Amino acid sequence: MSPPLPTVADRTVQFPSYFLSQGGLCVVRRVVTVLSYLHPDITWCPVLIPVTCVMLHYLQEEVKVYQAVANMLTHTGRTEKGERRTYLMDTRLSHEAMNRVFCDLAKRYAKAAYGFLKDSGCDVDSVMSEWIWWIFGALPFEYVVHVMDCYLVEGLKVLYRVGVALLDKWHKQINGAPPSDVRQSIQDFCRNISSHFPVKDILKKAFKIRNLSRKLCSTLHQRHLATLQRKGAPAITIDSPTHTATHGSIALSPVESSILNHAQVCVSVLHYRRSSHNHRQPHPHSHSRVHSPFSCRVEHTESRPGIMPRLMFLWDCIYIERDKDNIDKLKTLQRKDTPAITIDSPTHTATHGSIALSPVESSILNHAQIHQLWCWLPQRFSLYEPRVVYSSSEDGYHLRNLYQKCADNQPLVLVIKTKNDEVFGAFITESLDYTADKNKSRAYFGTGEMFLFSLTPVPVRYPWVGVTDGGDLSPSQSMFISADYTSLVIGGGDGDGIFLDQEMNRGHTKRCKTFNNAPLCISGDFHCVAVEVLGLQQEED
Repeated sequence: MSPPLPTVADRTVQFPSYFLSQGGLCVVRRVVTVLSYLHPDITWCPVLIPVTCVMLHYLQEEVKVYQAVANMLTHTGRTEKGERRTYLMDTRLSHEAMNRVFCDLAKRYAKAAYGFLKDSGCDVDSVMSEWIWWIFGALPFEYVVHVMDCYLVEGLKVLYRVGVALLDKWHKQINGAPPSDVRQSIQDFCRNISSHFPVKDILKKAFKIRNLSRKLCSTLHQRHLATLQRKGAPAITIDSPTHTATHGSIALSPVESSILNHAQVCVSVLHYRRSSHNHRQPHPHSHSRVHSPFSCRVEHTESRPGIMPRLMFLWDCIYIERDKDNIDKLKTLQRKDTPAITIDSPTHTATHGSIALSPVESSILNHAQIHQLWCWLPQRFSLYEPRVVYSSSEDGYHLRNLYQKCADNQPLVLVIKTKNDEVFGAFITESLDYTADKNKSRAYFGTGEMFLFSLTPVPVRYPWVGVTDGGDLSPSQSMFISADYTSLVIGGGDGDGIFLDQEMNRGHTKRCKTFNNAPLCISGDFHCVAVEVLGLQQEED
């Protein structure tokens, strides 16, 4: 018999399994139990379980799922504008403040629906307090995955937007006819939403809400949190030496003791699995309560719908913090192919936030890698559509051919695939037509929006040092790109970030001062298998 869920989860809620088998659900239970044990300051996070369930479908391995969810809890991160990106609330007070924020947003952005609830005589606050479960408890799995994509990119404000959109769509669907049970009516609407609205309509509605900003959400949350703190609330104290929780002077209950014992076993296995290099070696402290090997693959039911491999780059990035100066760490990581999650329909398009990207006929990049690149681009290019303007397999292996094909295009994304299946490249803001004038041979040009990137073994982006460091820069820190008919160099200063010879057969990558990058492939020198250039064109209405 599995031990009960820790108190960080809401035991009164029936959590969705999202097509996980019993083995998969045991993995989720262990991850949540270990998180609760190792982070005793996190006292209340009901959505932790559904988020972990969805993560398990994509990250596959238990340790990765643990690291991903732990980072979502403990590292809020920042956007390009420097704003805090919050994913999960971790206390009862912050969760209650979050519900009040949603109520405020519903008043402002779904006025008709909110007014209808007030006029219906229902307990509006009670209805609104369940908004998060409209998403993680009632929406179909396919819809949740799309929402999670945007959520991982934008943070908590995406959930607010989707919640408001669902409330507005529900109100229009019932067409003014008051239901006997409002709460059940909203839940039923969300469960059966696929028969009324495709997911793109929900996301379109959510992202068309004007002025629902991260700053507004944060301001409202801080205001409500301060109000709740002034009212006072019982605190849970932690005895750190043993991680024993007490509420006032009340000792652990048998249920809590069971959770604690289970957590200690799971933590023991966790540390072993993270440090062991021999996966066949039996764990010395194995216990009957650990139902399956810790580093198991996801187990799901056969009835799980086929879905496209969402933004795998971001799901992978969440679970590990990379140090761009530590190339040894990259050497130890093995790039895994996109997990075996099938695509039912070739008509599916990938989404970048709320923007749909048309399929790209690339011989190097898959959908997930294209998503990664588009999230790295400057924001003004997010509405542009990618297309292959040069392919070495079709247009020939020579720089002259590449320049001719790319002459009328800017910006560009250069992508290189090596003999060792390494994929890396550069974002180029200027047209390569500069090489038509031979007098400009070897002159450096470009802008500070350029960056280098590597997509294997893990996605890493290296922006211009002027963006990251600021201050006075030397000329060698602004050597963006040099192109002539003998070579193509991107990034200079004590080394070439990327160097390609004229036949695009061989090249090398080194640390350069302009981007302060680690070598983009492990050996430094590489043999090209394929080279492509993607052009960006604005989508026509």
